[in-house]
Amino acid sequence: DDDSARDNVTATDDDDDTDEPSVEEVDIISFANQTLEIAEKVGVDFVPLAFDPLGEELKFHVTRLPAHGRVYEVDAQTDAAVAPIAVTDVPYAPQHLFSRYRYAPDPSFDGTDTVVLRAVA
Repeated sequence: DDDSARDNVTATDDDDDTDEPSVEEVDIISFANQTLEIAEKVGVDFVPLAFDPLGEELKFHVTRLPAHGRVYEVDAQTDAAVAPIAVTDVPYAPQHLFSRYRYAPDPSFDGTDTVVLRAVA
């Protein structure tokens, strides 16, 4: 299971004349692995980086929560006007049209932590 990209290939064989399936859709999204270095006890907001060659709007679902912190979805349009939503279960689909995420480490944590997102068109 590759959490850094989404490959969506649908093959069908609508007629019984041939064993050759027809490919209906091929959509490859390039998703950059991001590493953010932050000071201890300090959170960070981040916008996932991805590119859809078909120009479709992408949303980012959280598929794995960090082991040593919390993740919040932040409405990028209203910024502080709307309280961030705590992501407590996965998979998590964004609630806002334009989102960024906030990682807040546990108070005594110092080390490497991971949040996994999946780009969805």
